[in-house]
Amino acid sequence: MTFDPGRAELQVTLGVFHLVHGRVKDAVAPLESFRKLQPDDPQGFLFLGQAYLQTGRPEVAKRILAEGEKPARSAGNATTAAHSREILQSL
Repeated sequence: MTFDPGRAELQVTLGVFHLVHGRVKDAVAPLESFRKLQPDDPQGFLFLGQAYLQTGRPEVAKRILAEGEKPARSAGNATTAAHSREILQSL
């Protein structure tokens, strides 16, 4: 079986898997790839922002989370927007 790096759903799944299992540094690359492949997906901003924050990059996390809050609201994804706001307020 081969891994197709151009498949967004595989990238986000891998990134979230790493986040959930505490391998945050390993989560960054697939989440960055996911965001490039699906630039309008609000969850991509949220997951990548969390990864940046947990890897000691709070300024980058702030920017990513702030960029992602508006598309989340526009898409009607209130939960993702709320999580983004919550993290931003804690920074």
